[in-house]
Amino acid sequence: MGVPHQILIAPFTVYTAPTGEAFPEIDAAPAGNWSLLGQGGASDYPEGSAVEIVKEQDIFTQYSEGSTGPRKQSRTQERLTIRISSMDMALENLTKAIQGVTPDVQTVDTGTPGYKSIGLFAGVTVNNVAVLVRGQSSYDNTLNLQYNLPVAAQVGNITISGQKGASSLIAFEFMALEDPDAASADLKFGELFMQTAAAL
Repeated sequence: MGVPHQILIAPFTVYTAPTGEAFPEIDAAPAGNWSLLGQGGASDYPEGSAVEIVKEQDIFTQYSEGSTGPRKQSRTQERLTIRISSMDMALENLTKAIQGVTPDVQTVDTGTPGYKSIGLFAGVTVNNVAVLVRGQSSYDNTLNLQYNLPVAAQVGNITISGQKGASSLIAFEFMALEDPDAASADLKFGELFMQTAAAL
């Protein structure tokens, strides 16, 4: 019996980009405006904290007066969410959890320290991003799995703690939004790819 490729035990890695950014081919390194969530990717995710891709749904079940069993069901809501915690506390990573603004940079000068800063108020408008998740393919663990979410919003609450003997963490929760440019209804939240073979 060969390697059980269908059993996945390697971490996922998350990238973000502005909406409209082209997704890379499944065998190509993300380039252009794609940036790792955490400078070190999975190396910045705390041990025991998995990247979770959660598909949720609310189902309405119709019963009738004439019987006790359910007669019909319909889906009233569905959600696709990606959750991950990052130990990267650089402002460039933290701003992805707040509103995606670029940190202001104060250059060091005589009598002036160098620093970077961001505002903490986000306002009414929620910034949308594209999200890419990479992992192992379940057909060949040397190949890639890839989630493409064309439109998503960071909806997680942010709690940063300074504690002796514990890492500060940024908790991200990216919720997929319906893509108005989706080619078909089943692609409104994006697409999942599993690579089966390397290119010739």
